[in-house]
Amino acid sequence: MDNTKTNLKAAETKQSQEQLRQEIERQKCMHEALIQQNIRLLRSESNLKTNLEQEELKTIKFSQKLIKGIISDVIDFIEDETAKDFHIIINEREFPVHKFILKARSPTLAEVLTNNPDAHDLILTDINENVFEKILQFLYTDELPRDGGIDYLNLFTAAGELKIEDLKHFAGVKACNYVVKENAVDVLFLSTKYEHDVLKNCAFDEIKKFYPTIKFDNHWIRDTSKIIEAIEKFEKKRVSRIPVRVSVRE
Repeated sequence: MDNTKTNLKAAETKQSQEQLRQEIERQKCMHEALIQQNIRLLRSESNLKTNLEQEELKTIKFSQKLIKGIISDVIDFIEDETAKDFHIIINEREFPVHKFILKARSPTLAEVLTNNPDAHDLILTDINENVFEKILQFLYTDELPRDGGIDYLNLFTAAGELKIEDLKHFAGVKACNYVVKENAVDVLFLSTKYEHDVLKNCAFDEIKKFYPTIKFDNHWIRDTSKIIEAIEKFEKKRVSRIPVRVSVRE
């Protein structure tokens, strides 16, 4: 009887061990299957990423080629004198230009051209021809001549009136070197009108130097009309203020 029980127990133990071994083997197979699945997913993700990067690179290259082609076509169009469809007139001198360049680069000119769609000429008064040549070069190239001889004060004024912001700020900084007693008040007025704080402070510093007997308040820089009034009272004459004017030929 005892032997029978012992044998039965041994058989149950052996069966349990076999079941455990089978379960361990099954779990091992499932684990390996999951690992292989993850490997396949990672490879698939890597391939997808590679494909996306390749497609993105192709798109970038295509865009660069397209942009390069467009820029080349635009440059050719700009250099084509026969394509110029507008004239800027200063002192009877005519400057052939492209209307779309004027609209794109100068908000002032864009507004005038929009309000006068049939106009073929535009008269600019109170602006020097040589100064406008520099402006025109900047409109087309974003650069100024490197041969010197630039009237930065007049360039600043014209750029301010035409609202060519980059040129206005650059010319205003350069104009600080050309503030003298005879133009300091005008520079103060113009730098206030065209919102150039660097040039305005340069003008104010020079004015204080030129009019030492006037007790200027440094806070007046926030309201430059007080500075001008004090100078006008001292000089006993009104300060001239001549802006650039823009008009359309009928």
